[in-house]
Amino acid sequence: MRKVTTEAPRAALQPELEQQIRQGQRLEAVGQLAGGVAHDFNNLLTVIGGNIELALAEVDDPVVKGDLQEVLRSAERATELVHQLLEFARADVVEARVVGLNEAVVRVGRMLGRLLPENIEIRVELVPEQPSILADPGQLEQVLLNLVVNARDAMSAGGVVSIRTHADVDVVTLVVSDTGAGMNEHTRERIFNPFFTTKAPGDGTGLGLSTVYRIVSSAGGEIGVESKLGAGTTFTVTFPRIADMTVERAPSPCGPLRGSGQRILLVEDEEMVRAVTAEMLSRAGYTVLTANDGEDALRVLEEEEQSVDLLFTDLMMPRMSGTELAAHLRARGHDLPVIYSSGYPRDVLLDDQPDDRTIVLSKPFTGEELSSAVHGLLAGAAGTSAES
Repeated sequence: MRKVTTEAPRAALQPELEQQIRQGQRLEAVGQLAGGVAHDFNNLLTVIGGNIELALAEVDDPVVKGDLQEVLRSAERATELVHQLLEFARADVVEARVVGLNEAVVRVGRMLGRLLPENIEIRVELVPEQPSILADPGQLEQVLLNLVVNARDAMSAGGVVSIRTHADVDVVTLVVSDTGAGMNEHTRERIFNPFFTTKAPGDGTGLGLSTVYRIVSSAGGEIGVESKLGAGTTFTVTFPRIADMTVERAPSPCGPLRGSGQRILLVEDEEMVRAVTAEMLSRAGYTVLTANDGEDALRVLEEEEQSVDLLFTDLMMPRMSGTELAAHLRARGHDLPVIYSSGYPRDVLLDDQPDDRTIVLSKPFTGEELSSAVHGLLAGAAGTSAES
């Protein structure tokens, strides 16, 4: 009988396993770095965006106002990049809601003038109806942008990018195709792998399509690609269709909700973040008490003769976290509604889901988001008190 040995295959597999282990360790290190960088950057974006909003409220000159609005849009774009970093790290909080696929295409279309050179034509064909899906709007736009940028890079001599949407009873489809160089089979099979790229060193990280794949999968969708050398590339993305639901619209233009002097204890260890948040709350009609950490907050409350209506606290602080501070206050009889804010992903920080007296507000936040969160919690607290 012929003897069969498995030693050779094992030896052959060893380098591959070692490579997979090293790749996993690399991804884990990048993920940890991404979370830390995102936290610091989100704090900076909170300061930048908040101060621009405050300045816009005081400026009448249309030229200056336009310049400030352009800076604010750049800050919003930076926020999207941070979200992409967190998504790659598998740490981002997906805020899925009902969105219209056509509307996402239209929004991204407004940005494409800056991304595409003049020798690339873009063609958009949208299904007449308004199909809706359940997804994070920012991540959906990120999918579109990544696919269009890859199409652009495949057409150095120019060409056509086509974006089409289709819908049937159960599925909504997005198709992005180009007339570029195309790919061979070996490349096509690897394009969704992290760090795989056909670009020259320094021209890309290889994170774009792996991020696209993860976003689509997290939304319950699927993505496929067809490509041939010299014949262009077509990406087809399908999502489950959401029926009989209204697409979420932008907030009404009536402006942010205002307070009537309610007292808010603001606890934030970053001085610039604390200053801009306090100013936003003051302009929204609230009385603000500030503290630079949990121990300082306890001291401020002991010195105050009047009660506080709401606690707004950073989640991660030296010596005492925001959750520990809230627990201390409730143990002392201060049963306050609480808004936690953080530049870190929410699901990394809270073991339990927030209750109806708790909100997690991710940084960076706008003045409208801030005042809406405060108003909603205070209104809920008032309703609870009235019932009791």
